[in-house]
Order: sequence, then C-alpha cells, then structure tokens
Amino acid sequence: MKSPTGKDPVVDTFSRYAESYGHYSIVQQAVARELIIPIESFGAHVVDIGCGEGMLWRTIDANTKAGIERYLATDKSAAMLSAHPDEPCIEKRPLDFNDIEALVSLARKGRFETLLSSSALQWSIDPQETFRALATLAHQAHIAVFTSGTFASLHRALGVQSPIADAPLFASIFEKYYDGNVVLKRYRLRFDSAEEALRYIKKSGVSGGVKRANIAALRRWIRDTETPALEFEVLFMRGDSRLL
Repeated sequence: MKSPTGKDPVVDTFSRYAESYGHYSIVQQAVARELIIPIESFGAHVVDIGCGEGMLWRTIDANTKAGIERYLATDKSAAMLSAHPDEPCIEKRPLDFNDIEALVSLARKGRFETLLSSSALQWSIDPQETFRALATLAHQAHIAVFTSGTFASLHRALGVQSPIADAPLFASIFEKYYDGNVVLKRYRLRFDSAEEALRYIKKSGVSGGVKRANIAALRRWIRDTETPALEFEVLFMRGDSRLL
C-alpha cells in the first residue's frame, strides 16, 4: 500500500485564474475526474456521500451510467440536492455524514457495491467514526478529501493552522477500515492578484481559515504578494471494505 508521503505527488498547475473558467470549482472538477476515471466497475448500486450539485454523476461517462440501477445522492444541503441532476436511477436523500446513526440506519436498509465521495469528507467532525460507518455501507469505496496542505503557503504567511486534518491521519483511518491504496496529489492555481485569490477561497467552498487570520497579516499578504498562487493537497483513497 502506498503511503501518502511515500513518493513525490504529481503537481498540476493551472496557470490561469479561476474566473477564466467561468466558475470557482476548477480544482474540484479536476479532483472528480481523477477519482472517477480509473474506476473500472461501479456495480448496480452506488451511493454518493456529500454529492453537492452532482459533480461526480456528471463526470461518469454515459456507457457506465447505463449499468447503474440505483444512484443514491446524499447531501445535508437541500439546495445542493435540488441542483443535482435528475435521472430515472437517481434517488436524492438529505444526509449529514456527521450523523453516525443516520449512516448506520442507511446501511441496515441494504448495501451498495460502490461508495463515492469527493471534496466533502474533510469536514468530518470525527473521521474515525464516519469512516467506520461508511465501511458498512458499500463493498468498495473511492474517496477524495482535501488535506491540511491545502493553502499551506497562505496559512504560513497569515500564521494560522489549517481547519482540516492532515493526509497521514486520513490515510491511517482509511487503512483501518479498507484494504486498498492511497495517493497524495497536489494542484496549484495561479491568480492575477491577491484579491482574486481571496475571492476564490470565499466562493469555492474550500475553506482557507482566512477568517481566523490577523487583519494586519492579511493586509500585508495582499500588499506584498505579486503573483499569488494557491496550493491544493488532495488524498485519493480506494479500497474494499474490511467490515463487509
């Protein structure tokens, strides 16, 4: 099994700022593609944890979708579920992955072949308990989470800590409940100005801990940063459940 720090991660650089792509989810889209494309078989029953507006479903190719009989899209946000695509095989359900009892209850109603989750589970209040419950839901899992290396340079400049856990912690928890592999990958997104970078953080949904920063440090960073770039560190985890 590969350690998240066992080899140099691939670094993807996006040299144009986020608004040139029309929205603020360019990195999340890249993560979704990286997560979905290598999957050889989803099986007939799939559950998507923290589905958002349906980025994973939109990434799955049409031929593969034809083999999915039930796709359970879950998110705690009703607005996100409303924006998720509608298809005959799609069932939408409000679900907070921090509600362990809700996950256990869902597992009692039937297992899934595949569990998917992208850019969501880094917000687990108790990753240990969340991943344990998820491992009872589906036979295989494909999960991507942002880790504490995201916005690392900005955090150092502002003197704040990342609000999310580090890659080794997520990897150790995943390996406890799944037999598979983990791979760490980094992305870099460049901006025309520090203000653009901060706007991206605000609108992308990837919290940067900026609200906890000292105002003087933030102003200094804006003043002194000529060619700002934001780093994103993502851990991809794939494996078969040890609990089923």
